[in-house]
Formats: sequence, C-alpha cells, structure tokens
Amino acid sequence: MSIDVAKLRKRLGLEQSDWARALNVSLMTVKRWEEQGIKPSGLAADVIRGIGSAIEDGADPKSVGRTVRMGIGALICYGLLRQLGISPLAGAAG
Repeated sequence: MSIDVAKLRKRLGLEQSDWARALNVSLMTVKRWEEQGIKPSGLAADVIRGIGSAIEDGADPKSVGRTVRMGIGALICYGLLRQLGISPLAGAAG
C-alpha cells in the first residue's frame, strides 16, 4: 500500500511538527517524505500504514489525529488493540 504521507497528515489535522513528534522522527525527515518523495521506513512506515488502514476501514480521522498527537506509545497501543479486534476509538468524542 502506497500512502501519500502529506495527504494523510493533513487529513488527520496535524502539522508537520506534530507528525514528527508522534512518529519519533525529525521534522526534517517529515519534510523529506513530503517534499522529496522519500518513503518512510522502519517503525514509522509501519505506523503510517496502520493509520492509513484505520482511516480506510472507517476510523474517524479527527479521533485518530488526537491519538497521534499523544505520541508513539499511544499509536502502538492503538495498533495492538486493533490487532486484537478491539476498536480503540469506539465512542470517542468527536
């Protein structure tokens, strides 16, 4: 699955600095992904794919954006809950 990182970030309502902090990468790395077409790798790529899949599966982008702002730990928990078939954002306030 190829994901437009900038489009996904904007859909989540995040600034580049929010995205960098949440994914535990530098702001320069996010700029390279978005402006130079460099593909994310490692854990960041896995997390971005997971977020993209969640949105495609119907998760509310604003709720996911709030989770992303909480950082990588929250994202890992979110991913684990989804793998267990638990909807971590069910009933989340919009």
